[in-house]
Amino acid sequence: MASIDKIYGTKEQHKQLTRFIEINKKEYKEFTLENPRIYECENYLDAHSNNLAITNLPVIGDVWLGLNCNFLFVRERLKEMYNIKADTTNEFRRDMISILRDDVNNEFCTKFKECEDAKNEFIRVRKLIEDLR
Repeated sequence: MASIDKIYGTKEQHKQLTRFIEINKKEYKEFTLENPRIYECENYLDAHSNNLAITNLPVIGDVWLGLNCNFLFVRERLKEMYNIKADTTNEFRRDMISILRDDVNNEFCTKFKECEDAKNEFIRVRKLIEDLR
C-alpha cells in the first residue's frame, strides 16, 4: 500500500481521528460534498512505519482536516504530504487554503473546461476559499 496521501497513526490516534471525523461528518460533507474515507483499524498497516492508515481523502478533504483538526499528528502528516513549512497556525491555514486553490485551478483547467457540473463545482469551491479568508 503506497503511503502517499494518507494520514497514518497509532491505534489510539486512529480512534481519536475516526471519532473526530464522525462527530464532524456533517460539516465535512458540506465542505467536500462526499463522505470521508476512513480505513478499518486493523486492515491497513504500513510496513515502513508500523503505523495504521487512517484516512485517504481527496485534497479538499485534507484541507478541511487541516483547517478543523488540531491533532498534532494530523498537522505534521499534512505538512509532510504537501511540503508545508509553516510554523504558526495562521501560516498553516494560509498554506492549506493555497493548496485547495491550486488544486481546484489545476483540476478545472486540465479536466473540466467543457463540463457545466465542473464549472459549478469550481465556483462553489472558489467561494469556499474566499469565505475561509
